[in-house]
Amino acid sequence: MYEYVKAVPQKPLPDPAKFVKREGEGEKHAQRRRNADQEAEMSAMTCVAVYMLLMSFSQKGIDRLRNHQEHMRMRHPDGEFVVSEGFDDALTWFKDHFIKCNDRAALVKTWLPAQYDGPKTWLDQLVYDRALMLSRTAARKELLDQATRPDECEKLYEESLWCLYALQDDLQAGNPFMEEDRNTISTWITRTKLRLVRCRARMGMTDRDRIKDAMADQNLVDARYPPPWEPQAVEQVQQQQQQTQLQQQQS
Repeated sequence: MYEYVKAVPQKPLPDPAKFVKREGEGEKHAQRRRNADQEAEMSAMTCVAVYMLLMSFSQKGIDRLRNHQEHMRMRHPDGEFVVSEGFDDALTWFKDHFIKCNDRAALVKTWLPAQYDGPKTWLDQLVYDRALMLSRTAARKELLDQATRPDECEKLYEESLWCLYALQDDLQAGNPFMEEDRNTISTWITRTKLRLVRCRARMGMTDRDRIKDAMADQNLVDARYPPPWEPQAVEQVQQQQQQTQLQQQQS
């Protein structure tokens, strides 16, 4: 997402609200350009929202580690105590992550055509939508065997989980969300974690077994188009199976 926004040549990003059709420009080309401007702006705002949530997540991790260390010092005023294994690594990870997110959020803000000052709940919804989109995109790529890199789907699932974890942590901190929203986020965390586990398992399979396993995975049902309960979907699956068999026979 960050790399996508970074790759847009114009900075600050063009403002979709001020889009003007160029002289002699075709309607379809103008619409594609407008859509690209809107996608770039939305991705940039999502970047800022995600980085803000991850900064909060990292800060809470630092605070909890610091509180644990202070508690140990109170129990052992002589200073003779040893923190849990991995304490220093965790503290370093949270600090580095906070700094990275802060730097990137500040940079992306300078790329925005206009600064957003609306309610924070809008940012939460933006991040939630982004998380689901990433998870479903990865699922569709698995189902249709459209990944451009061996680890593309894995990375998409991981990014989706980061967004969901940051949202979940923010909700537990007193965000005025209904219990239904908390349950929904928890459900998607579970679903995406399961998708990630199966995705990693499929990475060691042959092409045929990987697609077969993905098609049989009920956890990917919502990513199928058309939905599996429509006759068109059954026909589509049969066509894919026939194409796979033909390719195997030819090879």
